[in-house]
Amino acid sequence: MRGLLGALARRLSYANVVATLALFVALGGASYAAVQLPRASVGSAQLQSDAVTSEKVRDGSLLARDFSSAERARLKGARGARGATGARGAAGPAGPQGARGETGAAGASGAQGERGAAGEQGARGAQGLQGPRGEQGARGAQGERGEQGAAGSADAWGRAGNAGTTDESFLGTTDEQPLELRVDGTRALRLEPRGDGTPSVIGGAAANSVDAEAAGATIAGGGDADLGNSVGGAFGTIGGGRGNAITAPYATIAGGTGNGAGGETSTIGGGDDNHAGGDQATIAGGVSNVASGPYGTVAGGRQNEATGEYATVLGGKFNVASGQYSAALGFSSLASGDGSIAFGTEVTADDNGAVVLGDGSGGGFASEAENELAARFAGGIRLRTSADGSTGCDLPAGSGVFACTSDARLKHAFAPLDRDELLARLRGLEISTWQYRDEPGRVRHLGPTAQAFRAAFGLGADDTTIGQLDEAGVALAAGQALAERVDGLERRIAALEDQR
Repeated sequence: MRGLLGALARRLSYANVVATLALFVALGGASYAAVQLPRASVGSAQLQSDAVTSEKVRDGSLLARDFSSAERARLKGARGARGATGARGAAGPAGPQGARGETGAAGASGAQGERGAAGEQGARGAQGLQGPRGEQGARGAQGERGEQGAAGSADAWGRAGNAGTTDESFLGTTDEQPLELRVDGTRALRLEPRGDGTPSVIGGAAANSVDAEAAGATIAGGGDADLGNSVGGAFGTIGGGRGNAITAPYATIAGGTGNGAGGETSTIGGGDDNHAGGDQATIAGGVSNVASGPYGTVAGGRQNEATGEYATVLGGKFNVASGQYSAALGFSSLASGDGSIAFGTEVTADDNGAVVLGDGSGGGFASEAENELAARFAGGIRLRTSADGSTGCDLPAGSGVFACTSDARLKHAFAPLDRDELLARLRGLEISTWQYRDEPGRVRHLGPTAQAFRAAFGLGADDTTIGQLDEAGVALAAGQALAERVDGLERRIAALEDQR
């Protein structure tokens, strides 16, 4: 009996002695003693009271597999309290990026603001237009033939031409009266003397005129009875057109209609109703453009204004460049900061040195700081760094994350990676917090220096920059190495638990 109890004690654990006794009772109670037991088995009839106690059963001698499922179900105790939640495991690798959604419909454009009033055109000196020529009267009756006159002068110009002219020969006047050349009875060219010896030349319609004080002025042609061209500044030049007026010296209007050059040495190439009021200002063409700032330029378009010194409007409509050295292009854009640039639709560069680029999605878009680059493109941004456009980065519409080229078909020279070695190098990489020298405020950042990153991994183009893809690749490879180590540890723990 003691040998049987010793064998049983070697199989029982201290923790389940009571469960074992309960099992014996449940399996047969008092009648179990009458049943023929297998050899080397012990029944309740063979055990004295208190013969088997928990102190006599060795831990681990009686295992769950020694009982049938039905027996384990009967012996199952009340469910214990739920254990504490274990530490959260490392995040798994990110899944593939989903397909890009369709671009949403563009919002409605905001209402166009009212355009500010243009500056007043300087008053031009009053000079009345030359009155229309009266109708030619009827030809009078032929008079009687007079007496034979004296022989003609040898200095007369003949209708069939003259021979024997010299450098001193001329056709013209010797007094201070103008000389006109007429065609079909209408003036086609008028030469007006000036006291300084520099006559003015007036071609074209009889309505064209040059101010009496404007020496060396030229009107090459153009004009009509209703809208003549006029020059009121010395050495001003009008090439043609109609209704053009120069009121400052050395100014030029090549042609067009209704243009006015009021700035000294200003230039208008053509167009309609353009006004160059600033000194050395230029308007190449277009309609109703204004260049009132000194050295200002409007390349073309409609109702654009270059009001700042050295300001430029490259074209478009309703654009204003009012800042010094500013530039505007597009539709209803404003460059009011000195040295600012506003290109696009309804964009504003209010701050000095700011560059603002905008699309046509509607609504205002403005700079927020000096010397900043601000860009709005609701359809996204594509940046390419190869001639065929295969490599670069995209910033999709509505997104704040750049997606850069990583196509396997565009890569080569693949090499295997020792993740354990990379993990060791990462462990030795100095990582700290720091500030950029030129960044305003007390903004801090976290990460390695480019020199340390390059020395540790040999990645990137140089030792002054860190590529985002390289930094992410190191992190992913280190994560894989750690995951492999965690898997190994879990396998070892499972094996140890199976050995208990």
